[in-house]
Amino acid sequence: ILVNTDSIKINPRSDPENPELITHTSVFILKILTLADWGQNPHYFKQFTASFDLPIYNYFDYMDAWKNTFLFQNNEDRHSWFFCFDKTFKKQNIPFWFMDWWCFYGPIEEILPPPIIEAYNTFTKHSESLTLCPTTLSFFIHCKLSWIMYWDYIIEESPQTIPSLHRQFWTKWWNKYDLSKCTSETILRSLKSKSHQDQQFTLPKSKI
Repeated sequence: ILVNTDSIKINPRSDPENPELITHTSVFILKILTLADWGQNPHYFKQFTASFDLPIYNYFDYMDAWKNTFLFQNNEDRHSWFFCFDKTFKKQNIPFWFMDWWCFYGPIEEILPPPIIEAYNTFTKHSESLTLCPTTLSFFIHCKLSWIMYWDYIIEESPQTIPSLHRQFWTKWWNKYDLSKCTSETILRSLKSKSHQDQQFTLPKSKI
């Protein structure tokens, strides 16, 4: 569903010594469809462009696809996901349900290296906060940053209770990222450029 709606590009990678074992998958986020983007009643169905046993899906299926797709795990419990907002990802309204996705699959501030923390603080200070949108999400979208997510099952045991099985999620920084692309200086320049572009858009629109 996410590929069919052009919401993501996905690229699975296999173990060279075991081609049938997918060890990590790259996911480039292109867009997140809001209900307005969907363009019809959320219960109404759209057709897949490829042939599937169930050839239709609706907006609720689309939301579930974001929630469930990245729960894939290989039989050796060592699969990881590489996430990145694609360079083509445009400024948009983020649907509220995506915040829940971000809480599970998105990075946390603690994984950021010191130079990125400095850039993050600059971004926080000089940009407007969006209602109900985590600043880390706005920052990663603005800078098109990458992160790695992986999960595993854990058994939680407490006194006088039955042990329970849970999924635990972890995120980490992608160490191959070129830190020179995201500094306080580049943040300030990009925010200034963005502000200028917004003004250029607003002026002609105000004359209509």
